Amino acid sequence: MQDTSHASARRTPARALFERWFCVQGVDPRRTIAFGLLYFAIFSALTLLDGVAISMFVKRVGAEELPQYFGVIAIANLVAVGLYVPFAERFSSVRVFVGLAAGLSLSCLGAWWCLTDESASTAFYGSLYAAREVFQALFLLHFGTFLQRFFSRKQLKQVMPLVYAGGRVGGMAGGAVLTHAGASLGLVNLLLVAAVVALWVAGGAVALSLRFRPADDARDDEASTALDARAQEFDRRARESARGFFDALRRSPLLLWHSISGVAYIGCRYVLAFQYSTFFEGHFADEVELAAFLGVYAQVALGASLVLQLFLVTRLVRWVGLRGTQFGYAVCVMAALGLSAVHPTLAVAVFGRFVEQELRLGLRNPTNQLVLNFLSRPLRVRMRCWNAGVVTPVATMATSLSLGVATAAALPLAVPALGLAVGFAYFVSNRFMNLSYTEKTTLGQLVESKARRDEVRTRSGIRVGPVPAMARTPTLRLRSAI
Repeated sequence: MQDTSHASARRTPARALFERWFCVQGVDPRRTIAFGLLYFAIFSALTLLDGVAISMFVKRVGAEELPQYFGVIAIANLVAVGLYVPFAERFSSVRVFVGLAAGLSLSCLGAWWCLTDESASTAFYGSLYAAREVFQALFLLHFGTFLQRFFSRKQLKQVMPLVYAGGRVGGMAGGAVLTHAGASLGLVNLLLVAAVVALWVAGGAVALSLRFRPADDARDDEASTALDARAQEFDRRARESARGFFDALRRSPLLLWHSISGVAYIGCRYVLAFQYSTFFEGHFADEVELAAFLGVYAQVALGASLVLQLFLVTRLVRWVGLRGTQFGYAVCVMAALGLSAVHPTLAVAVFGRFVEQELRLGLRNPTNQLVLNFLSRPLRVRMRCWNAGVVTPVATMATSLSLGVATAAALPLAVPALGLAVGFAYFVSNRFMNLSYTEKTTLGQLVESKARRDEVRTRSGIRVGPVPAMARTPTLRLRSAI
């Protein structure tokens, strides 16, 4: 294994220019670029799969069938995360990542084999649509863990925007292939391209693991060692037992409202997806035309998302604060749902997809992660699994059932009314979540407000268990996990 640690890298003029241009220090440019290229390849394959799956599903199955497949996605996500967690705990992050990439390649190859027959069952198109959502969720869930093996905690805060920017560029490349090669090669054959790229990703991950040494993670446990004995015991219970985690969920207003807000947001996502997919179904003549349009859209939208992620997110948090940035995204969601309800046009459908996809990845997810960074590391890990394995599947299933009822009612205003309802629920719950912290909040303070309420209830004759003491954790840092 070759030693290419950060400390041993010589400070060349090119490295000095890299550090000055991207405002980073103590980071090896070669390592950062290598993992950025890996993320480029991942999102190239995922964008191809996304465009092919959506186009073929909308035109060959019909958008009216989306609610039941949202339910399939909910069950598939629940099963996938349930399998992912024990594998992630048992095997190294590199092995799990290689397994995900190989699984994506095999899935694309299997879909190509099944869909080359023009008389293929609609269930195959629905399965492809669900698989694309599951693989996106798993890669987003695991890639941060994969990076932690090769970058220290301090370095991750600097390089994540750069590495993730590679994914935006990869999405633009995948969109260009959709636009220019969809008609000539055929949409189904683009699945072969995605399979080859995913296989290259698996090989690239192995090569990078041999090329670069794992990072020194001694500093990753800084926050844990700073906690006193009682706080460490609380964190251990939150990490190792469901009861300990639910106790933390009950005691912290931030955790509670974060979960409620997540449920409402999943409802907004899938209502928006249903609305713009329904519009695309009637607006475009066939799946090739739709795929070409989605390719152009991906290039433009991901380019805008790239600029947003590299240059605007951090500045927005500095200018208007974390609360203001979260509030701005909630306003965008409400605007997309409102416009889709009163005046559905191509521009409105494109805006809805941009809010649901690109702004989610480029704005909402980074700032949402900054909110969770108020928590200690064990609670962050547990919250990530809670969100992916429980909140998202439950909310997806509830939205699936609600959309099924709304479409079965055959009332013109049923789906728009559902969208406005979940949008309002997200807006209100997001507001309460933002009120549960300030820019200087510490983990202990997140629990103190609950402790004070418990004290009042105790004086009223209601017995309440003791609140574990929690030491302070580092305050918010703007670049963490963007």
